[in-house]
Amino acid sequence: ITDILLVQEEIAKEIAGNLQGELSPDEEERIADQSTDDPEAFRRYITSLAKAEGTTRKGLQESVKLAEQAVAIDLRRRGKVLTMPLPGEAPAPPGVPPPADPGYAPALAGIARTLNRQAFHDFIPAQDAREKAKSAAEWALANDDTLASGHAALGFVRYFWEWDWKGAGESF
Repeated sequence: ITDILLVQEEIAKEIAGNLQGELSPDEEERIADQSTDDPEAFRRYITSLAKAEGTTRKGLQESVKLAEQAVAIDLRRRGKVLTMPLPGEAPAPPGVPPPADPGYAPALAGIARTLNRQAFHDFIPAQDAREKAKSAAEWALANDDTLASGHAALGFVRYFWEWDWKGAGESF
């Protein structure tokens, strides 16, 4: 899996370079930061994505747990400690911003997406999904404001659960 992570980064750099000519240092850093460098966190994240594609209650629950584990593993590897529950476990208290380093952004966006799907299939109450998915999406975007999946998950929350058409349009 370590080799996959390196190949993924090299392919992204080559594609971006071919499309744009030359990458700025900021763009190169952004490409490098898109993923974790921890193979186990990456494996759990990829497995969570596969589980999220199903529509069973158990599969979607497993997807959230795997993505949460990916975030926790990534944070531990980087020597960070999360001082509040992950968004899939409990919503962030109102008005409390995401932590300064909320963790593995793609996995956090995956948590938000899967929570939205669980509510859409009536596996969890929409109110629970709204609060938790919104927290997870905001955490993902706090870590990487260019992450399309984070914006999409937040847009889903705003559109389906909050009926905030303008905010949803901004997110999408």
